[in-house]
Amino acid sequence: MPTLTTLEKIAGVFEVDISQLVKKPGKNDEEINLSILEKVRLIDTLEKEEKGCLLKMIDIAIAKKRMKDNLASMMNE
Repeated sequence: MPTLTTLEKIAGVFEVDISQLVKKPGKNDEEINLSILEKVRLIDTLEKEEKGCLLKMIDIAIAKKRMKDNLASMMNE
């Protein structure tokens, strides 16, 4: 996964905003949570240990969400 710095450089080359690089096709600009992108930028400036802890917490939350979604999907079948 590219770092935020890398995404900024890529966006600069193509003369677009980072949000244009990461948004899914068909989504309009209002649907992109730009505050999350700003938080990612700030997280990228943290010390390695702090950044690692936050990323682990985010991974856990995402895994929990996926598990809930999968269980709900299986129960609806």
